[in-house]
Amino acid sequence: MNIKLRSMKLKTHLWLCAAILIASCSGSSSKDTKEEATKETSEETSSSTKDMASSASETQKRIDELKKVPVITNDELKSFFPTELNGMKRSEFSVTNMTGFATGTAEYKKDDTTEYKVMIYDCAGEAGSAFYGMQYLTGWNMEREDENGYEKTVSFMGSKALEQFSKSSNRYTLNFVTAERFWVTLEGRNTGLENLKSFAQALNLEKLKDLK
Repeated sequence: MNIKLRSMKLKTHLWLCAAILIASCSGSSSKDTKEEATKETSEETSSSTKDMASSASETQKRIDELKKVPVITNDELKSFFPTELNGMKRSEFSVTNMTGFATGTAEYKKDDTTEYKVMIYDCAGEAGSAFYGMQYLTGWNMEREDENGYEKTVSFMGSKALEQFSKSSNRYTLNFVTAERFWVTLEGRNTGLENLKSFAQALNLEKLKDLK
């Protein structure tokens, strides 16, 4: 009887030791996994911070360069708003540099419900470069969607663009920079996104790169 009892106690002791050993190994493995995950997260955060710092540095460098560039004249800016585009006549038009930097706006109507609008901002000079910095440092890498529409960062015409859609007005908007200088905003009401992009291509904004 004593022998059996000692045998049972020995088995119980061995089982307890085995359980403790397994728990210890499991705890060590879990700790190692957590430490590895923490290390990876830290490295990703560090890389992201470096990328943001590098991007901000490049933006500041471009802002400093734009401060020295002469602002486009009203006549030069006017040439980028043709009187007729894709069979639509220009219904409204204005250019000004009264705000310290040149801006131009034009509207083209297909009918009473379908219209396109283009706005060009010259980001040269003190005021223009400040506008450039304000736009570039806010909301460029983002995506948002709700019952009213969406906005997200996309690639368009060889550069980064902010694409937006409003359900209530059935309006698409594209914001982007061309020639590393001109901020362009395109709006299309009841046009659809692809038609708005075709409208942008027809404007031939690539010519803005020829300006010095």
